[in-house]
Amino acid sequence: MKLSINTLIYLEEPYDRALERLAAQGYKAIELFGDTPTIDYSCATAHDIATICSLRDRYGLELSMHGPCWDLNPASANRGHRDDVVVRFLEGVRLAAAIGADTMVVHSGLLSDSKLSRADALRYAADTIARCVPEAERLGVTLAVENVGYGATCMLRDVSDWTGLAEAIGSPAVGLALDVGHATLQGFDLLAAIRAAGPRLKHLHLHSNSGRSDDHWRFDEGVVDFRPVVQGLKEIGFTGCASVEIYAPTRREEALEASVRLFERLWNEA
Repeated sequence: MKLSINTLIYLEEPYDRALERLAAQGYKAIELFGDTPTIDYSCATAHDIATICSLRDRYGLELSMHGPCWDLNPASANRGHRDDVVVRFLEGVRLAAAIGADTMVVHSGLLSDSKLSRADALRYAADTIARCVPEAERLGVTLAVENVGYGATCMLRDVSDWTGLAEAIGSPAVGLALDVGHATLQGFDLLAAIRAAGPRLKHLHLHSNSGRSDDHWRFDEGVVDFRPVVQGLKEIGFTGCASVEIYAPTRREEALEASVRLFERLWNEA
């Protein structure tokens, strides 16, 4: 298991500044938030890519990437929107490959409306992501499907709906990303989710929340229990990245250090 840091902690910073700030704190594994304002994936230039690669090589960074996500719903009932999601995801895949990130997290999707069929939403999501597979396979990028949504817009009734997306697509280029904050809001058993994902689990997002909203709090606040996460990862022999995905508008370095320290303590004690 490698503990990585998501640049979400410095969301308002451009990609180069965010990477430099994390590298200066000694972090080597970093998940680049691949959407605005960090970087505009749809028009990333050769200069952008060269700058990221230069920082990667200078600091010896291991990069993964959170794919495009704002206002994108691969499970949308609107076919035109799903077509656009494919275009945006593919732009993300090409950016990930260009910067040397071998994993790109993609959102599973949401119910467009609570009155719509969950079965249809799951089918739409699997189809949308599957359309990105040939390019991901060609470029050597693994798409890690993240469990998103809670409440009325959540199409995932249980862990099997989430794991079923990767199973339905059936490509070695598609795995799973467990977001433990989202999973807590979705009522998932974290240990059971990790066991169910097994070798398909390629990435994690770690953050806490109030139990009512997707707060992305530091680990020593909120209701998320990280002990079953540690237990599950050790059970399955997880070798991917577990990404600290907190957002702290103030005292960011303190929040980041406290979160990393807490998780490392739990890991070493398990």
